Amino acid sequence: METKAAKVNTRTRLLLACAIAIAAVLAVIVAASRVDIPSGLSRQQGRLEYYESAATGASLALLRSGDDAWGFFEWPVRRVYGFFSGKSEGGGRGEIKAALRSVSGRPLNMTFPAKGASRTMRLHLEDGEKIEEDIPFQERKLRDFSVESFAGMIGADGRPIPPFQISLKPLSIEDGSVDLALSFFHIDALGGSAANLSELADKKLRRGRKSLDYAREHWRRFGEVRRAAEGTGTGNPSRVFVERQYMIPYLPQLYSIATERYVYSGGAHGNTTMVFETINIVKGTILKPSDLFADGWEKPIAEKIRAEALRAFSDSPGETETSLRAHGFFDETIHPSTSFFLCETGVGFHYDRYELAPYSAGDFTFVLPWNELNGLLRVPAMAGF
Repeated sequence: METKAAKVNTRTRLLLACAIAIAAVLAVIVAASRVDIPSGLSRQQGRLEYYESAATGASLALLRSGDDAWGFFEWPVRRVYGFFSGKSEGGGRGEIKAALRSVSGRPLNMTFPAKGASRTMRLHLEDGEKIEEDIPFQERKLRDFSVESFAGMIGADGRPIPPFQISLKPLSIEDGSVDLALSFFHIDALGGSAANLSELADKKLRRGRKSLDYAREHWRRFGEVRRAAEGTGTGNPSRVFVERQYMIPYLPQLYSIATERYVYSGGAHGNTTMVFETINIVKGTILKPSDLFADGWEKPIAEKIRAEALRAFSDSPGETETSLRAHGFFDETIHPSTSFFLCETGVGFHYDRYELAPYSAGDFTFVLPWNELNGLLRVPAMAGF
């Protein structure tokens, strides 16, 4: 006959076994949410936030995933604007440190808190010379857009690192620069939590492919290039492939989206490009320059871009620069870029490295204020084309 103590031990063992089984199931569920088993990619949900400052008129379109933060900042009154990217200190719980890509080559350092329960935020902006400001922000609701990150690594032996080894780490874009013996792959993809927005994002940003399928395809090609280079002993293997998307809201139905891609296969440096689309999310249409600008816009816009570049490079508000070549540009003329976007400040034009100046000068973004574009815009375009 079983004693009372034996019954207790049996019950304890059963409870322990159940607890272990439940923990195992939960671990599988968590791992499955962080790993795409077919491709071996780790995956993670991010978020999109938008902030406005009633006190200053500044705005901040902010995307976050793990420790990473990136986006677009503009302060129309001060004519300060640009894209930024940075990383949280303290494993996602500390402050975000980022650098605004300044036109003049003087980077603006940005500091703001990691996401908390509050809908308010204070951003510290300083460049060590002209600007040192604390800007209060209030979060504003955007449409139901989503962000998802995918990452993978190939080890020094040419084999993919098992995703479970990196599934619990923050998927940081900076992981790719830690060890060049590794090959690093990372995609931050915009999507939509609502079905119509998800379909629109897939159609306009990924040629009809869902973000997971898009990431799988590029990851497969990334590995093939690495294996081919190692198998033949010729060429440079894939070292880094990074792609992320930025969003710039303008009107409730108009969003400009930039897709930035960085590829490194050895050598002195990699190559970075940015491609822009301005989408009417109600009609599902893409804004073209001819939709926005009146006939004959190219020459006057080119002159305004040149003036904005000279203004940005001037060392004081009253100083008038006269030469772009003096600042390292290839030419004195800047033709309108096909990579354009809309923001609160005005119409932005982006130029990749080498387009206007040597690689070391970086890329350039110039924004022309709306009040300087009178007579050059098609009014129907501003109503939503």
